[in-house]
Amino acid sequence: LTIALAPAALGLGNEVQEVDPAQYADVARRMLERGDWLHLRDQNGPFWNKPPLTMWLQAAGMAVFGVDAFAARLPGFLFSLVTMLAAFLIGRAIGSERRGLIAAGLAGASLSTQLLVLDPKVDAALTATTSLAVALMIEGRRRPWLRLAAWLTAGLAILSKGPI
Repeated sequence: LTIALAPAALGLGNEVQEVDPAQYADVARRMLERGDWLHLRDQNGPFWNKPPLTMWLQAAGMAVFGVDAFAARLPGFLFSLVTMLAAFLIGRAIGSERRGLIAAGLAGASLSTQLLVLDPKVDAALTATTSLAVALMIEGRRRPWLRLAAWLTAGLAILSKGPI
């Protein structure tokens, strides 16, 4: 499981080169500099293009680690870990612990997961939150209180990508 995300982990410090991820990182930087976490802005003014979850987390990373590519990519990496956890929980619930581990390893090692970290867009948050919501709903069959957590996690998905 550790090896699965190794390529993404090794690339966390590389420069962000794509237009959209650079724009999201810039929105996060401006949010941090202004101290205004509710009104997203880019160089052209208000930024209503995407919901705030990813940019909030990027700004939090920048507050801790400084304004750089590592801080912009860190939320995507952490969301990939959440996706792997969700894959494990789903695999374990419908199969066995071994299947859960295999599912988590495959989820982490997939090219799409690697790209979600190295090209930090909002899709890593969407993948993680929707996967975790499904896992929590499945676990909610045995522990009903987890159904509420599943709905709250689905709400985070809305904050990551908007209504789908």
